[in-house]
Amino acid sequence: MALRNRTEAYDLSLFETRPLTVEVGGQTQAKPAQKQQRRNNIIELPQQQTEKNRRRGLQPLRAVAVAFTLGLMLTIVGSIVFNQVQLNELTTQIASAEQELAEQQSVHTQLQMEANSSMTLSDVEQFAQDRLDMHKVGKNQVTYITLTEGDQGTVVQSAGEESLLDKIWGFLQGLLG
Repeated sequence: MALRNRTEAYDLSLFETRPLTVEVGGQTQAKPAQKQQRRNNIIELPQQQTEKNRRRGLQPLRAVAVAFTLGLMLTIVGSIVFNQVQLNELTTQIASAEQELAEQQSVHTQLQMEANSSMTLSDVEQFAQDRLDMHKVGKNQVTYITLTEGDQGTVVQSAGEESLLDKIWGFLQGLLG
């Protein structure tokens, strides 16, 4: 809360170059010159640490592995996108087919109702009698046929001769028996 009223953002004297003072042991002393300060800022690392921090050379096997991984990921993403596009197209086709089916069912219902309202069973009977000279079946038009003899079967081949299939069957039985 107290920081709200401070005006240090507008205090341009903070950015001026002036000799800085450092307090050492309760006494103020001038800060060392910049050249001396730069020299003191240098940190020397041991040889082992510098070797560790050096940039490594190119590794072709690693580059191939990264390229292969990126290619695989691109292929997977591409196939997912392709499948989603196909799914979307099929869904659209199904929706249009369902809409067409609903329309055709509506037309069928309308035509069925129209056909039922225009012709009744009594109208069909009247049309058949008047225009086509058709009449209902009477008892005098029915003729019954009766057969008193039983069913018979006639043997065409004599029992003495064997057919070709019987000869083959007998030969196979002879081989097995």
